[in-house]
Amino acid sequence: MDLANLKTATSAVGRPTRTDATTLPRSPGTGAPFAPKPLLGAASPHYDEVGGRAWGAHSPRDAGASFVRPGDGGTMDTLEGIRIVDVDAGLTDTFLEYARSFGPTHDDSYVVPDELAEFIPGAEPAVLAFHGGSAPVGAAAVMLNGYASKGLARFRILHALDPTAYPLLIEALLVRLPESIERAFVFLPEHPGVITDALASAGFTESRRAYIMLHPSPIAVTEPELPGETILTAALPTAANDWAHVVNAAFRGYPGRYDMTSERAAELLGRPRLIKAGTLIAYRGGTPAGVVMTVTDEDKPFETEIETLAVLPAHQHIGLGRALLQSALLASGRDGRSSVILSVNTFNKRAMVMCLNLGFSVHNVRVCWEIRRA
Repeated sequence: MDLANLKTATSAVGRPTRTDATTLPRSPGTGAPFAPKPLLGAASPHYDEVGGRAWGAHSPRDAGASFVRPGDGGTMDTLEGIRIVDVDAGLTDTFLEYARSFGPTHDDSYVVPDELAEFIPGAEPAVLAFHGGSAPVGAAAVMLNGYASKGLARFRILHALDPTAYPLLIEALLVRLPESIERAFVFLPEHPGVITDALASAGFTESRRAYIMLHPSPIAVTEPELPGETILTAALPTAANDWAHVVNAAFRGYPGRYDMTSERAAELLGRPRLIKAGTLIAYRGGTPAGVVMTVTDEDKPFETEIETLAVLPAHQHIGLGRALLQSALLASGRDGRSSVILSVNTFNKRAMVMCLNLGFSVHNVRVCWEIRRA
């Protein structure tokens, strides 16, 4: 099947902005500045491939550290009056509140509760921007776990209420990256506003795009026809080794793809928001051949996301990917969901054709911006 190239991503589609980008929120309970309610239940991440342009002298000198904290006490004062402060244990809750509230404006892949629960201050470079008051006006964080082994780093969040903070947030994160990181990337909507000016000035360029695809009637999908000697089974945490094997083999060689470990696979397969009937492993001749994962979104109770769809190269071109996708769609419909989303790289023409033939349409676009170390 031609779906080894199909990569699914976040459900950051049509999500409203939580602020007008000039006014800080106030707590609905206390009236105090910046205490927004958590944004729940967006989908997990798989925008991946990157390629691009170099950055200059932004590499840290202490390659042995998890990241570099320039300045005294992890704080940088700027001529613009904005303070850039490293996120430590004392600022973690403030960072998480900001990420939950404003991260989805650009990309909600890693700012939903189950992903933010994995944030550990000091283990990934993260900073907050302040301008006069105690409420942050921006935040940025770069994930290394799963990416650093390939010389990559992916932004968890890059957002600012004060546009003048963007260049400072970007610079602060770049100088905190380990020496081994060769490329850093961030995913944004097609028209995200002034952030692109700051990225371009820092040396980022657009490297690829992904289509967010929407299916409006999953219950109407026809029953799948399985290839010969194929058995579909529920993907339980006990099958984590098989899951990791298929995902890593199917996406091997794709720049930007993070390494799937058995431990991470077990965590993903144990999440309560999985649609179990739509999260499957296909076995052919007793060996794992393909996988599909479907998740719910508490913020969109009638929508699901096909978060992962992968088929081993040896089992492609026989209809297995199509059958897995049909199974996931039907499971969503039977669970009472009225729509399903997934993401496809724009260069993956065969996957695009398959999705269109099954009733998907292009709903939105996500753009990868990347910078490469010289």
